[in-house]
Amino acid sequence: MDYAYWFKRTYPELRHISFDDVDSLIERITPGTAIMLECIKVCCIVIVLVPTYTTLFYSGVFSLHGAIRWTMLLTALYGALLFGRRCEQSIIKAYLKSELLNCGKPRPTSPR
Repeated sequence: MDYAYWFKRTYPELRHISFDDVDSLIERITPGTAIMLECIKVCCIVIVLVPTYTTLFYSGVFSLHGAIRWTMLLTALYGALLFGRRCEQSIIKAYLKSELLNCGKPRPTSPR
């Protein structure tokens, strides 16, 4: 996702923040934050996949043909991956919003 474009489109009134400012902030995300984002994606996969797998097991889908079973499980996994990616994007967007809106305000000039 192009976060610089998202920020400029969402907050057009902040013309003093350039695309380079947003990109440099994205590059400064530490490896610890990247690890945390990967853990969030894994948790999202578990949150979506385990209930789906349990529901399919108890509904008797596993007694069906193997192709149908694997198609349903892979579809659930794909949905879980999309959900995890969406969570990651919302965290990065919130981080950018808090950093650039609070710290990126231009200093008022004195009317002297």
